[in-house]
Amino acid sequence: MTRVERRKFRQRMFRETLAQRLGRLLSDTGRVLGGGRNLPRAVDFFFRSAMIRQAGLPTLDNVLATPDGFAGVISDLAPDAVVEGYANGFFPRWILGQATWWSPALRHVREPDGERLAALRRQHGDMGFCVTLDRDFEAVAAACAHAGAPHDVFHLPPAALHLFARLHDQGFAHCFAVRDRTGRLVAGGFGVTSGRIYTTERVFESAPGALALGLATLDAHLADWRYRLHDLRADNAETLGFRPMAREPFMLLCAASQNGGCPGRWSEAENVPLADAFRSETFTSAA
Repeated sequence: MTRVERRKFRQRMFRETLAQRLGRLLSDTGRVLGGGRNLPRAVDFFFRSAMIRQAGLPTLDNVLATPDGFAGVISDLAPDAVVEGYANGFFPRWILGQATWWSPALRHVREPDGERLAALRRQHGDMGFCVTLDRDFEAVAAACAHAGAPHDVFHLPPAALHLFARLHDQGFAHCFAVRDRTGRLVAGGFGVTSGRIYTTERVFESAPGALALGLATLDAHLADWRYRLHDLRADNAETLGFRPMAREPFMLLCAASQNGGCPGRWSEAENVPLADAFRSETFTSAA
């Protein structure tokens, strides 16, 4: 696929209808206002948004308690600048189309290992699913956006999806896709790698058990690549085995884990082989 063809393909995949755009804006507005209860807080938030426009990245001193984790408007959306934000423990969030930096008081994390995947295989076999990494990024990202947002997170506008797609082109953003025996996409997620820290930004699931299998498969690879932490942003993160971690230790760990990891496209040539117990049921492929 040429660059022009890829751009047109992504425009089609990430396009919103007028109804979808209005629905997203209304939903985001409702989250801001909280049915009118949060009007003073919303006014305060947007006032602070206008004021906190420092050049470069925010610091811990910029992070607000209310709203939890807000650290300012993003002044530079170049991929390198966004990756630097992740390296410092921040992530982007789009509010009514405005890109902003956030670092909430708690993150949900777990240490990657292969034991979860091995346990799932022993208990359930392949469950009729096949998991791939870095294949069909656009389809996975679009499915995550269409699935809606966690209760405390705003929706992903097309501009956000295009940004993560550019990060994917440069080897910083990755995805996992779970398909059933018919080839239908039933779960997946995408995220950003920064050194040996991986943040899964969004996930979706339409078949029970598929998401847990996809995350366990991803963790098995992250463990083989010696990642230290997997950070998940999802309502049911604790149900999926992720534990709360305070912001300050998380930021320190990010700063101390910038060497290593597995940058670039995740293809078979780059993979460290997985254990024989589940390698035959899981494969990765570059698009």
